[in-house]
Amino acid sequence: MNYLKLLNTHFKQTCILYFTTGANSSKSFSNQKNKNTAIQKALFKKTLKEIRQTQLNYVVTDGKAKGNDFESRIKSAVEEVFLKGYQNIVIVGDDTPQLSAQNLLFAAKKIADKEVIIGESEDGGAYLIAFNKQQFYQGILENLPWQTNQFYQSLLCNIKSGSLSHQTLPVLQDLDDSLAVHLFINKFTSLKFAQLLKHIYIHQKFAVFISTLIDEKPICYIKDRAPPLAA
Repeated sequence: MNYLKLLNTHFKQTCILYFTTGANSSKSFSNQKNKNTAIQKALFKKTLKEIRQTQLNYVVTDGKAKGNDFESRIKSAVEEVFLKGYQNIVIVGDDTPQLSAQNLLFAAKKIADKEVIIGESEDGGAYLIAFNKQQFYQGILENLPWQTNQFYQSLLCNIKSGSLSHQTLPVLQDLDDSLAVHLFINKFTSLKFAQLLKHIYIHQKFAVFISTLIDEKPICYIKDRAPPLAA
């Protein structure tokens, strides 16, 4: 079996876990409800578009059905993916507009070499984590300060203490509040998504239009997008 066939087999064993808060996010991008909702939905749709471009299997979940806190919910979601038969997972959230299909495919390819792939957020978090089933059960996600600015460094410590090989993606800005959104708009003026966010902030009618145009109904359909692997 040549390398391309091996890689194709590997991709079939890889699933992207899109862990999103959706419209129920506690993040506040604007004190106007329509604008806040429009930004949340635009971020969701942008990330989903990049995921679909990879043509890899994926699962979209908010994880609320399992666990009482963020850590337990995300671990339960990861375990469910592995129980479907997948051997590799790429975890992303919905607050990093510069996340690309290329980032996702790079991570999916490198897991084939049993490497852990992480993408650091500017605030010290991580916008992407990719690893295999064995590394998960070895405890790569254990004892981490989730949703803090120490998360990335703590994850690196777990990787090093487990003697795991890893690679990093470029540091990207994540959007957690209105200040972060405005900084993103001013820094990346030529990006179409930054221009979209600017229009949402400036034009009330446009924000209303976006918030109604992009609804949450597709989430129900795509939650089980990734099928169980054949035995």
